[in-house]
Amino acid sequence: MTDTVSLFEGEQAPPGYAGRIGGLDLRFNALSADANERVLEDIKRELLAGRFDRSGATRKGNWERGWQENLDDFLASDGDVDTLIPKFFNKNNIFRCGGRYVEGVGPTFESDTFKAVQCWLFETYFRDSDRIVEFGCGPGHNLFLLSSMYPNAQLVGCDWSQSACNLIDALSAKHGLNLESRLFDMFHPKAIGPDGDDLAIFTIGALEQLGKDFGSMLDYLVSMRPRMCVHIEPIVELYDTSSPFDGIAAQYHHQRGYLEGFTPALRALEKAGEISIHRLERLHFGSRYHEISVAAWGRP
Repeated sequence: MTDTVSLFEGEQAPPGYAGRIGGLDLRFNALSADANERVLEDIKRELLAGRFDRSGATRKGNWERGWQENLDDFLASDGDVDTLIPKFFNKNNIFRCGGRYVEGVGPTFESDTFKAVQCWLFETYFRDSDRIVEFGCGPGHNLFLLSSMYPNAQLVGCDWSQSACNLIDALSAKHGLNLESRLFDMFHPKAIGPDGDDLAIFTIGALEQLGKDFGSMLDYLVSMRPRMCVHIEPIVELYDTSSPFDGIAAQYHHQRGYLEGFTPALRALEKAGEISIHRLERLHFGSRYHEISVAAWGRP
């Protein structure tokens, strides 16, 4: 049975949202109970075999090479923005959705659904910000979407990869965007600006690479006193590990060495009066292996 992804159930869609997702293909087919079980068993075997590399600072060279490929494609295509999509998108057509495994109908189901998530959150949280910074921006696909929504906003893309920064600069020059790059290492954060009362910050699948070593970066973000900071990241504390479906995702998360301890850290900061949490929830959507969640906070 074909269905479509539903996001943020119970909330009213933000202004302009429907028009932004009109061309996206969010259709999927739910797998049978037997097929769900086969996917679970396949992932268990992969985990037992230790198939997945750990994230962290040692993988910087991998990211450098990966974003260089996107830069080469962008330049060769004379600025085709489709070349900004990371190459790990749309490689698998089995996904986690609503507590089960599903199969995307179209070839761009993953990137289309992710764009729908971004549009909802960007419309909800960034509408009133004139300065927006992305940390761990990669090839700039998130910032290009944001620039199409808010062309007058000052955008900054920060990444530890020089090839990513080069791509951001090429993208900005080719398409006349109000966008600039900053070389930035989240393992060793240093003040870069901009700041101000209307500052907004976001990360997407970037803090995950810090694992348990996110403390310095989170402290730096809090010190910037943003009006709003939004993280679209895998957050392991939000899984219900009593269920096999969530338990397997948590195992994958730990084998990759992704973000850990983030939820209690945010709650401690809120209790201390340092931040105010606006949203902390899982979206019940993700890749074959794990899910994305949303943490949104700002200065108190």
